[in-house]
Amino acid sequence: MTPRMRQLMMQVLYCPLNGIAAAYFVEAKIMELIACKLDELEASSGKKTTGVLLSLKKDDVDRLHFARDLLKSRMENPPELSELARMVGISRTKLINGFSYLFGTTPAACLRDMRLKRARQLLFQREKSLTEIASIVGYASLSHFSKVFRAYYGVPPSRYTG
Repeated sequence: MTPRMRQLMMQVLYCPLNGIAAAYFVEAKIMELIACKLDELEASSGKKTTGVLLSLKKDDVDRLHFARDLLKSRMENPPELSELARMVGISRTKLINGFSYLFGTTPAACLRDMRLKRARQLLFQREKSLTEIASIVGYASLSHFSKVFRAYYGVPPSRYTG
């Protein structure tokens, strides 16, 4: 099972939604899982090669994990993609392709996912205002944060109940 497939399984198991939205969310994630498996089968049949698999060494994998950790620790003010690549000592291309292969997502999508999961935790605690939460997770604009949160979870942050 690839890292992306594991991530999809976790999203199915820990669906943040309820009711009909949860049913659609789970169905979509299962479809993604099937697509990942089909890609894996196609790749193993020799019809498709990524090139990334062959060029990722243990050191590269360690650097990609470090890059993800840096994004998490600096989600309020993350480095630009080129700067992140320089900080971890790999090329920008290897950072993007390696992230996609290893984590099943791009660095930008990974950052968005981390920000929104942290925002969900803060909303659940109900100790901070929406504006404070948006700022804590790195969104300068409350309206942009609300738009992204709603697209991701299916409900606006103001109505999120955990």
